[in-house]
Amino acid sequence: MVNVEPIGTLRLPSINLLDVRAGKRFPVGAGRALELRVDVYNALNINTVVGRNVQSGASFLALVGGTSALGAGASSIVTPRILQLGASFTF
Repeated sequence: MVNVEPIGTLRLPSINLLDVRAGKRFPVGAGRALELRVDVYNALNINTVVGRNVQSGASFLALVGGTSALGAGASSIVTPRILQLGASFTF
């Protein structure tokens, strides 16, 4: 493979993620405790492109197999907002 463009010519945008965790600990007695948690990953629900087809030629910045809602050349985006619930019991 031969580079036909200088390395670094095409740069993807910076990714700024916001992950949030909240929790509450409830004492149950005798040194026992119950902790409830909620985690939100990608809280702002960004959809930044993290993968592109950068191979030069007829398919430069185009998807293999056609176009997509991701845009020309985008092969993947940041995962969507995820909500996770959790609990811990300490004894």
